[in-house]
Amino acid sequence: KNRLKMTFANYIETKDPNITSEKRQVIETIAKACMVDVSTVYRWINGKCIPDPLKIQKISELTNIPVEQLFPEDTI
Repeated sequence: KNRLKMTFANYIETKDPNITSEKRQVIETIAKACMVDVSTVYRWINGKCIPDPLKIQKISELTNIPVEQLFPEDTI
């Protein structure tokens, strides 16, 4: 199947901020699962920093996006 590669930032952008704050809920869920502040998740989204490998694995599980696609090296 030809599926476009999806980064973490792309995934967040697919969430509609107007539907019961879907985007905010996803960000809060990821923050809670990774035991970090919401502001940290925003830094990941904006490419200011990347999470450690264990957190990337957790994000992969939550988003169903392969680890290698979430934070591609060329965006760091």
